[in-house]
Amino acid sequence: MNFKQRKNKKLYVFLALLSIFAVNAFVTNLHYFPDNSNNITSEDFLLDPKNNDISAANTYNGIGAPWNITHWANRTDYDLSANFGNNSYDQVSIPLDDDWLGYNLKSSISNIYDTRNWNNGTFHFGDNNTYATGANDSAYIANSYQNWTFQENIVGNTNVMSGNYLDTGATTPINTLNQDCLELRMAGARHNDTGPDPYWYRYRYDTGDQCSWSSNIHIPRGRVIDSWLKIQVNPIHIISFNSWEFRIFLNGIQVFSEGLFTLKQRGENTWHSFNIPQGLWINTSNVYSTLLLNDSLVNIKIALEYTATSASYGFEDGENRDYEQVLIDNIELITKAEAQPSDIQLKLNNTSVGDVS
Repeated sequence: MNFKQRKNKKLYVFLALLSIFAVNAFVTNLHYFPDNSNNITSEDFLLDPKNNDISAANTYNGIGAPWNITHWANRTDYDLSANFGNNSYDQVSIPLDDDWLGYNLKSSISNIYDTRNWNNGTFHFGDNNTYATGANDSAYIANSYQNWTFQENIVGNTNVMSGNYLDTGATTPINTLNQDCLELRMAGARHNDTGPDPYWYRYRYDTGDQCSWSSNIHIPRGRVIDSWLKIQVNPIHIISFNSWEFRIFLNGIQVFSEGLFTLKQRGENTWHSFNIPQGLWINTSNVYSTLLLNDSLVNIKIALEYTATSASYGFEDGENRDYEQVLIDNIELITKAEAQPSDIQLKLNNTSVGDVS
């Protein structure tokens, strides 16, 4: 072997050693864990799954750095209702499963309304005063919450109208049957007629003669969804004609009426309860201005009115022609109307919900 051959062999061996060193260094760098402070190599290190993909079974097999996994879940509950009465409350709870923490709560609260008795004419606040024909006892009701006022409308003659307040203890000249109440009484204008006594007196009534009790009710609510009227009526002294009507007006619109003779047939000297839903009202248009209450005043009027042609009534017309008389009690106007959150003190997670204009 000459010098040249020996030189070439040495060069091949040197290149081979360089090649082995380079490969070992590459492998060493490949398995080296640069973030490991102890410089420990990992013989079977595996790369993280691409984009943190996991199998359909939500499992991943292999050795790798620990994951900090947050599992998000959504829960949606629909049509949860809350109902509560005066001086009470209700709450709706959304339960979370064990070891779950509520992170973001969103809610959509709609269809907020309340059904409330805005007028409760029980008349328990009145003073016991002496009964008198032609009296106006508006001042004796003494109810600061309800401004009930007696009014009269006499069309053509000197009809005497009476609006007495009567308490539970009254028995004469009217027995109230243990109820505080208001009176509506209309007397005919008496005049003489031909014929022997006692049949020569006649009693005249003119179309539109009316006596009434009315009150203004403050209702700070929105659109009216529905409403009801409730009242108790006791017919005391009634002729056998429907020439008179018992009427209820809201904001000047007549919503209910019944002839006095029809009322008499229900039973005299007896309290009769009426529950009149809005769907049965005579007229529902324009009762509430554009159906919105919006802090408005609603006027309610209970009236006794002569509706027939002006006429005089005598002996031939039977009993009770001299005056017509009914008692009224427990007058209620109930509305189901839209409400703002502040109206019902609505809270979400113990935080007050603001009103929406």
